[in-house]
Amino acid sequence: QVSKDGTVKRAYSLPDGQLIESVLMPYGDGRRTACISSQAGCAMGCVFCATGQMGFARQLTASEIFEQVLRFHLELLEKGE
Repeated sequence: QVSKDGTVKRAYSLPDGQLIESVLMPYGDGRRTACISSQAGCAMGCVFCATGQMGFARQLTASEIFEQVLRFHLELLEKGE
């Protein structure tokens, strides 16, 4: 999913059925920030947050974390960035 400002949001379904998201946000000066999930769910329980309402499920594996970074990296390479 890509928003009007160029922010890219990705949802991943993990092999155990857990859902995670990662986000790549652009800035006017050419920088980008990637928000990468490190766990499935969240224990904070914030009422305004869908992830918080899911509760904590588990920590992600190193390969699950790396895959999020790799996908954004490859996408930026394709764009010549």
